[in-house]
Amino acid sequence: MGRAAGANLRSSRGREQASLAPADSSSLLQGSDGAAAELIKQVLSAQLGLHEALAHVHERMSIEDAERRLDGKLPQDVAALLKIHKEAPSFDEASLDKARKILNQMVENSFAELDNVIIDCKAFEIMNRMSYGQVTTDLARLGSETAEA
Repeated sequence: MGRAAGANLRSSRGREQASLAPADSSSLLQGSDGAAAELIKQVLSAQLGLHEALAHVHERMSIEDAERRLDGKLPQDVAALLKIHKEAPSFDEASLDKARKILNQMVENSFAELDNVIIDCKAFEIMNRMSYGQVTTDLARLGSETAEA
């Protein structure tokens, strides 16, 4: 591909990206109610973080309410995820306590293994440094003997 063709390809990609991006944030706000528009403005102007905005929305609307409002408008992948979310089993406290104990034991075992590996590494490092010191001393002695001869 020549330089001119490459330049044309780059410029056409730039036009595609520019046409996909909204001209300004006001185009995003058209058709929104006042509270949602204000929330979007705050996120876009960095006055409010995305996590805080999502928490605010979650406080005001349940998943069931959102599903009812968006019925038939969601992509198939999102609708499938929503269905999985609705069918998720609920766990009783006994199951959660059992899982918590198992996970805590796994973490404790992992830390014990990590401690053993760290001890082995430190022992190797000490042994290595001692060997290095001995080699350095031997090289200095050999160097001085060679210089005297």
